Amino acid sequence: MRRVLWAWFVVLAVMYLVPFLVYGPASALGWVEIPVPEAPGRFVVSVLATKVSLATGFVGVFFVGRSVFGARWLTYAAVWWLMFGLGEVGSALAGQYGWGEAMAGILAEAIYVPASAYLAKRILGSPGGSTP
Repeated sequence: MRRVLWAWFVVLAVMYLVPFLVYGPASALGWVEIPVPEAPGRFVVSVLATKVSLATGFVGVFFVGRSVFGARWLTYAAVWWLMFGLGEVGSALAGQYGWGEAMAGILAEAIYVPASAYLAKRILGSPGGSTP
């Protein structure tokens, strides 16, 4: 259970921090508009809440299927990245935000999803207890 919690925390940190590292420079270059809510702290907490749910699902599914996903962590990441990427495209098509934001999101996800899958694999290992 300790390894599951550690994997969850590490994956959460990666999923939370990487988008800020991508959106920051993209905003500075004028490619995206960062939302300026009335309460910036509330915005940051809402992003954290979203990432908590994503990290929980990501690590939970990986843990349950680690005998399959452990050796195929990159395939696992590709499926999640495709799902997230299609969500970004859908949000842009729906007008929830612009294509610059969607592309920045896809780029951030292309970084944090494989990184998260690799870290989950390294921390959780295989069901027999060894790390593949």
